[in-house]
Amino acid sequence: MSVYFSPTIKSFYPSEMKRVYEEAGTFPEDAYEVTEEEETLYFCAETPIGKTLGSVDGRPSWVDPPQKPMEEMCDEVRMQRDRLIADVEWRFRRWEDEDRLNLPHTDDIFSLTEYVQALREIPQQEGFPYDVVFPMLGE
Repeated sequence: MSVYFSPTIKSFYPSEMKRVYEEAGTFPEDAYEVTEEEETLYFCAETPIGKTLGSVDGRPSWVDPPQKPMEEMCDEVRMQRDRLIADVEWRFRRWEDEDRLNLPHTDDIFSLTEYVQALREIPQQEGFPYDVVFPMLGE
């Protein structure tokens, strides 16, 4: 079996399917037959962690995925931070209820407050939004 690769689409096309793609008008004009080595490295193998299939000088290659735009990354990190804060809000309410009822406190309110504050400060981290360290509860 031979395989074709399109550097513009960054996709492989098995030779057995070429005619089907051509009849449908979807076979890329820039597709070419790859070497056996390229077929083994890029078509048959699993994608390495942290990489994506790309094209370097027109040949298939594992490349770093493109970075998302700054605004999109900021929004994603803030949404994750907000979810983490929402996940512990109930624990503040429980602590208040326990306090009003003179029950022993289940949580250390100081640790919870420090955790939420560390989450709030994420946008001030030096690497924000691309290199963010999320705090862990209890650290």
